[in-house]
Amino acid sequence: MGQNNSQVSSYDTAAINQENRQSWVKVLSIWMGLIFSTATMLYGGVLGTFLSLGGALLAILCGTAILAVLSILISNIGADTGLSCYELMKYFLGSTGGKIVSVMFIIVMLGWSGIGVIVVVEMLAIYFPFFSTPIGFALGGIGLNIIFVGTVWTSFKGLSFFSRLAVPVIALVFIIALIRTGQVYGITPLFEKPPVNPRSFIYVVSGVVACWINAPLQAPDISRFSRSRKDTLLATILAFVGGATLVYGIGAITGVATGQDNIPGIFNMLGIAGLAVILILLLTWTSSAESLYSSSLAFASVLPVKKKEYLLGLSFLITTIFTLIDLYSYFTQWVDIVGLFFCPVIGLFLTDYHFFREKYTLPADEITAAISIPSVIAMVVGIVTNLAIADYGLFVSILTTSVAYYILNRFVFPDQTLLAARAAKKG
Repeated sequence: MGQNNSQVSSYDTAAINQENRQSWVKVLSIWMGLIFSTATMLYGGVLGTFLSLGGALLAILCGTAILAVLSILISNIGADTGLSCYELMKYFLGSTGGKIVSVMFIIVMLGWSGIGVIVVVEMLAIYFPFFSTPIGFALGGIGLNIIFVGTVWTSFKGLSFFSRLAVPVIALVFIIALIRTGQVYGITPLFEKPPVNPRSFIYVVSGVVACWINAPLQAPDISRFSRSRKDTLLATILAFVGGATLVYGIGAITGVATGQDNIPGIFNMLGIAGLAVILILLLTWTSSAESLYSSSLAFASVLPVKKKEYLLGLSFLITTIFTLIDLYSYFTQWVDIVGLFFCPVIGLFLTDYHFFREKYTLPADEITAAISIPSVIAMVVGIVTNLAIADYGLFVSILTTSVAYYILNRFVFPDQTLLAARAAKKG
């Protein structure tokens, strides 16, 4: 793998060398900033309507454990190579195929970032009517996006610093909400409430995984800064089994207790309405900053421009447009479509690196194959599997994609990148 002197603040496409790797604590802070989001807590509240509270908490633990395993496996690839997700995808999708999928993921990440800003501005409008006017909404959205971009101006360093400040505050607010739930409603009676909208256990586990299925794919963007696989393992386990379980769980408990499906409503019922503003702002800030950073890495992989000023500027422009057009009503269908690609790409990631690792000795910028036919066919197999099997199709799609890709890549279509890597080694 090519070496360079890229610093922690770099947005280029080269590998992060060992001199610039970071401690597991800093890597964990990035993970927690990504996972601590408004969507996670709200979906936790939804899960509480599908099963009894005890069943929901167990499903949450199972789902986050699955996410942790997938993220660890892909995180190891980032830790080994020092490359971002978008550079790594070129090895199994081809130079053009990797760029196409990267652009699809960029739209999802920046779309959710824009929607998060909309949520914050609407929250501010409750207390400050100016933000409910068109001009106030626009100024609020632009201002928040500027602040979020500023957080990632120094890349990993800025993200880590802000996350280490914000995550403890978020955790404290969660704990206060849990304590207030116990004081107002009691915790034990909540476990006796029957589910309002009963669903199967596997359906709920699948929902937990589906909510954050993009996280394993973003894992290399974080783990490329890890000093070792051990650091990656520790940070990822704590982030999912600890952090994600906490957010989902508190969402389920407070949602079941209050009967509300939004943070302002929940916190108002708990008598701590003022803390809702702090929580929503910080949750949106941390997750949006992660999206902006990851999208800038994707742009660096897709575009010839590598300067952070242009990459972050482009990310800012797109997410601001998404904010101003009130994207949500147009966006969910796109997310559903792109979401079908997440599990197949995870299958390709794992199979390609563990069975065709020799190709990763070739620098990503020397990959000449444009499109990988085995990958395209395998993704189709995975998508069809996901659509055909109810409840747990996303799990099976990872397996069917992996098997199809392995067979096609080894026995049917010559892997051009693998052949190029072998030729470079001999030369």
